[in-house]
Amino acid sequence: MDEGEEKEHLSQEEMAKLKEEILLDVQRIEALTDKRKREEEMAKHVRADHQGEAADDCLQCESWRTHTSAATETRLHYRADADRDWPENTAVRSVDLQKVIMLPRMPGVKAAVFTRRISAYHETFATVGAKKTNKKKTISVVWHEGVAGRSAKEVTSAYAAALEKERDTKHVIYWVDNCSAQNKNWLLLTSLVTLVNSDTISAEDVTLKFFEPGHTFMSADSFHHGVEQEMRRRPGGVVFDFEDFLSVVANSNSRKVEVVELKNEMIRAWIDGHSAAKVKKMPRLAQIKVVQLRRGSMSMFVKKSHGEEDFIELDFLQKKFTSCVPATLRPQDWGVEEAKKMEILRNLVPLMPPTRRLFWSSLAVRGLNEDEE
Repeated sequence: MDEGEEKEHLSQEEMAKLKEEILLDVQRIEALTDKRKREEEMAKHVRADHQGEAADDCLQCESWRTHTSAATETRLHYRADADRDWPENTAVRSVDLQKVIMLPRMPGVKAAVFTRRISAYHETFATVGAKKTNKKKTISVVWHEGVAGRSAKEVTSAYAAALEKERDTKHVIYWVDNCSAQNKNWLLLTSLVTLVNSDTISAEDVTLKFFEPGHTFMSADSFHHGVEQEMRRRPGGVVFDFEDFLSVVANSNSRKVEVVELKNEMIRAWIDGHSAAKVKKMPRLAQIKVVQLRRGSMSMFVKKSHGEEDFIELDFLQKKFTSCVPATLRPQDWGVEEAKKMEILRNLVPLMPPTRRLFWSSLAVRGLNEDEE
């Protein structure tokens, strides 16, 4: 094998890096095809096992009918919220974490494919309703892994940042998906009880409305598409550093957005204060479709369907729980792996304009004993 042929083969190190990059794409594809798979499995089940009256006694069919009925009801209520003329003191938004953006983004540069890069995170609080009549702007909370990861405490801190951005709003409604790691967990609910009973915001109530799994298309998805389009509009589709990404988000979607950069001092050590004994007597979180947290109460108020008129009050916190906004999670930025930073400095930074190099040289490094996600 001559020298030219040798260069066509990838080393084990290059293959490992390529696999890491491909894994992210695979995860995105799996998320997009999950709904289609369930529908195909159900269709196959009906064709193979039974037709007509036989389906009436089938538990799988009944579960599917319940799911699709709930999805239809949820979509109707979402559309009703989108079409309603809300007062100025009420904010209605859909919330979603955009797929991970890898920085630097340098399409066409081979070295970028084989170099580990850092993750940028974008939690979007998108307005719901007609863009022409809605005077409010989308709130984008943006950070990168050098500052923080995306654990429950860090995502909850993004919620807090968004609520504080519109601190004078009296009523907040968030449409969210059913992701337990991000939106439907006791740490977030405990933290929202704390926030709504604090002087940090003026909200009288914060309401979470959950989509059915597999039926989660929302205004935040449209906003994310606008961000992707803005990245492609940049010369060569290049996003060299985090400042470039902040600019992309700020200039996307006709600039109807307020960008909040999530910094270390905004990331707090939120805690999960729920009582396991009390929760055993309550409906499971998976069964709850609407959760409301109210000023003056440490309970949560829930509905098991979007069509229910009245809320059910549930006492879910430990007796010893104290409602107070906690201290910061870490004394300094989380930081990135030193080896990853050095790879970027060695392989990619020399290909950047001098104005984009300072971000990478000053990027915080995480010690070996630092906490992992």
